[in-house]
Amino acid sequence: MNHFVFFSFLILLMHSGIFTTHASEPDWENRLFIKKECIRCNLNKHDLRKAQLNNVMLSESLLNQAELQEANLQGADLSGASLRGAHLEGANLRGANLRGADLEGAYLNGADLTMAELEVANLRSSDLRAVKLLGANLQGADLGSTNLSVSDLALSILKGANLKNANLQSANLRGADLSKADLSGAILCNTQVPSGEIEYSGCIIPLLLESFNTKIQDQ
Repeated sequence: MNHFVFFSFLILLMHSGIFTTHASEPDWENRLFIKKECIRCNLNKHDLRKAQLNNVMLSESLLNQAELQEANLQGADLSGASLRGAHLEGANLRGANLRGADLEGAYLNGADLTMAELEVANLRSSDLRAVKLLGANLQGADLGSTNLSVSDLALSILKGANLKNANLQSANLRGADLSKADLSGAILCNTQVPSGEIEYSGCIIPLLLESFNTKIQDQ
């Protein structure tokens, strides 16, 4: 009777999703590429460069330091997934669900995140140079110290987002919702702000001139 209770408990745990599928398990490729469903999978440091993963379900999976350069993740569900330090350079993430995902220190330069869902995602210190975020939802996202230079954030939702110390040089924010966003310390140089005007206040030359004029006035 005790054995029956023990095994029943194990089965209950397995169905509860507590156990994570590891990449070393024989069926992970079938789940990922055929069934398009690998929830809570452990794919840390896995090589998935140029993989066709459109519409795949990878919610709450571990993809830390994974190689996903130029992968097709269009429409993928990566909500709650951990992608710390992952390489997603040039990846297609159009319409992907990354709500609550952890992308701290990830490399996304040149990636396409048009209309992606990134609400409350952690993108702190990530590389988002030349990224397409047209119409993306970044409400409440943490973009502190993120490099967003030359990125396209037009019509994106950045309400309540943390952009403290972010690099927005030559970025396009035309029509973006920046209400209640924290832009303290952010670099705005040749940056197109929501109104469509170009902001140069964060450029090095104006800053040097301001510093020089302040010193003259203090003398």
